[in-house]
Amino acid sequence: MVQALKKVPNVGTYVIESDGTITFTPDKQYVGTPDPVTVKRVDKNGTEVTAAYTPAVTKVTPTSTDDTSEGVSGQPQKERQPSHQVILRCQSTWIAQ
Repeated sequence: MVQALKKVPNVGTYVIESDGTITFTPDKQYVGTPDPVTVKRVDKNGTEVTAAYTPAVTKVTPTSTDDTSEGVSGQPQKERQPSHQVILRCQSTWIAQ
């Protein structure tokens, strides 16, 4: 269950679940390290603890490979679509305060 949601314009969205899990989803064009968000948790005894969460989003450059085909004269040739891979890299770091 979502406990808190924070949208930072042109950066991304932080979601904090009731179990303390944090998910950061960067905006499509965002690359970099945004300002940290501070998360405060309270245990059953009322003891508070805070931590800063700082995701880092690195630029991804799609890659592809060339392809060729060959066949007999007068017959259609097919080629596969160039393959490419896009991977979003987001590294999360907890820093106790």
